[in-house]
Amino acid sequence: MAHTWNEVEPYSVGWWDGHGTPEDRDNPYIYRFSLDQEEKPDFGGLASLKVVFDRSNGDTDNGKGYMAFGTYGHKTVTSSDDDQSEIVYDATAGWTGYKYFQFDVKTDTKNNKITKLQIVVSDESGNRGKPSTWINSYDEQMELTDGDWQTVTIPLDSDFYDWRYPEGQNGLFTQLDFSKISQIEFVPWSGSKDATGVMYLDNLLLTKEKP
Repeated sequence: MAHTWNEVEPYSVGWWDGHGTPEDRDNPYIYRFSLDQEEKPDFGGLASLKVVFDRSNGDTDNGKGYMAFGTYGHKTVTSSDDDQSEIVYDATAGWTGYKYFQFDVKTDTKNNKITKLQIVVSDESGNRGKPSTWINSYDEQMELTDGDWQTVTIPLDSDFYDWRYPEGQNGLFTQLDFSKISQIEFVPWSGSKDATGVMYLDNLLLTKEKP
């Protein structure tokens, strides 16, 4: 994938997926990424990110239930040349001043009419929050209707459930530092060891006005 998906504010984004030992980097993979120039929302965009997923291709027996793919914000490093060198990290993923995070998504899970999707947002202090939007309980996942493009909008002033792995969820809330957001994790069918399908993502953005 391209090293940066968006080079201007609010942040630049790359894409990663999880791997463990070197042997896990060989086929078969949980996720396969590509750019699709045909499948994209009607209102614009050059291409969407196509994610073909196969949950049965877990890196380990215990890793099949949860293995994310996601974004990361780039950092710049400055330092002096003397012995008192100081390294300063400037995160490009500052979300302060914005009210909503949203993205366009289209899904298709084999032999199903919906795709369940879990999202976790992390900051640089190690806080990890699962948005309460689109779900009724901390142990639920978003349910996306397959076959149509739809926009997921997450108000940043809504509750975020504290999310830990492998410790699990407990229903408590966490407060994210929106000045230092580090990544967004996506997990289609978290907890499922055999779901397969495809997901398209486009137009990840932050907005100051209600969409």
